[in-house]
Amino acid sequence: MSSALSDSLMLQDLFKRGRNSFSVLRLVLATSVVLSHSFYLPNFGIDPFERWTGLRLGSLAVDGFFSLSGMLVTASLLRDRSLAVFVRHRLARLMPGFWVCLAFCALILAPITIVLDHGWRSLLNLASIKALLGYILKNAALLIREPTLPNVLSGLSYRRINPCLWTLAPEACCYALLAVAATLTLLNNRPRSLILLFGFIVGLSLLSPIGLNVLVSFGGEALIRLVEIGLHFLAGVLTVLFLGRLRMSTVTALGFVAGYTVCLVLPPLHFLRVPLMAPALAALARVIPLHGRCDATDISYGIYLYGSALQQFLVWAGWTAMGPWSFFALSILLTTPFALLSWLAIERPALQRWGRRTEGADARNVKIQAVM
Repeated sequence: MSSALSDSLMLQDLFKRGRNSFSVLRLVLATSVVLSHSFYLPNFGIDPFERWTGLRLGSLAVDGFFSLSGMLVTASLLRDRSLAVFVRHRLARLMPGFWVCLAFCALILAPITIVLDHGWRSLLNLASIKALLGYILKNAALLIREPTLPNVLSGLSYRRINPCLWTLAPEACCYALLAVAATLTLLNNRPRSLILLFGFIVGLSLLSPIGLNVLVSFGGEALIRLVEIGLHFLAGVLTVLFLGRLRMSTVTALGFVAGYTVCLVLPPLHFLRVPLMAPALAALARVIPLHGRCDATDISYGIYLYGSALQQFLVWAGWTAMGPWSFFALSILLTTPFALLSWLAIERPALQRWGRRTEGADARNVKIQAVM
């Protein structure tokens, strides 16, 4: 490791372009989701990480996405100090790629399965066409109201189309709540920021072994999962607000990763992993010597969008005899071109056109560091 990387850097200075490996970490997290689904979607059993910790690798990767988002969008909002810019950036980042992915699932993947399973007549009848178009329209606002389609993925035990997409609506809700917090000056006023910290502590207590009984009685596993990812996002926000002067060094990274690992392997401490993930990722983004890599070609969102859908297609086509690890390799090989095309043709142009700042000088320095 070079001396430049071994020198510590305060967290508040970590978010400048070229000083972190956040894009690399996002790529690792997106790939981890595909790896986890390579066990579950083809029914190969639980992934090795869940066998070790009791927690799915894909779920932990999603937690990582929310932690990173909480940090990055908070740092962006504090830097720009403009809600209009913030909202425009978030819409440009999420929506165009999501809309194209919906259309791809409904107008390309789904028709192929319908025709090969049931014939052209099943595809071309009015009910089928209305269902395919309805899938796009009903889900276009990020909330997945129509998760399945008739005659699509026939014979599969899991027929929810592209199961990763459900997390995007909670992500957008976190962005909206952060905008509300900024409007109420909870982000740039330390005494008022304590309100967010208090809310985090209350939420974290609900994930404790005792508090889980309360969540289960109110909403079951789905509510628990929403609380988990929301708290990971809030932990990212609080990391920026309260740990800005923390030195990001190799020792810091090892300390946070060690603490996070202990919380993973000890089930009673699972809930304490939440506040540790964001600072651990921040420290890793500093000490991993891949600063700026993947910033110019960030395919992590594309892998997340298309990975599960293409894996379902592979399962439907019968490409599962090779085992989970070979299935994972095939999934990544198939997904990467779609993710690259999504970045080059959809995501990057949207960020450059709609996500840029209005001032000319800032537009030349716009940071296209994607956020999931």
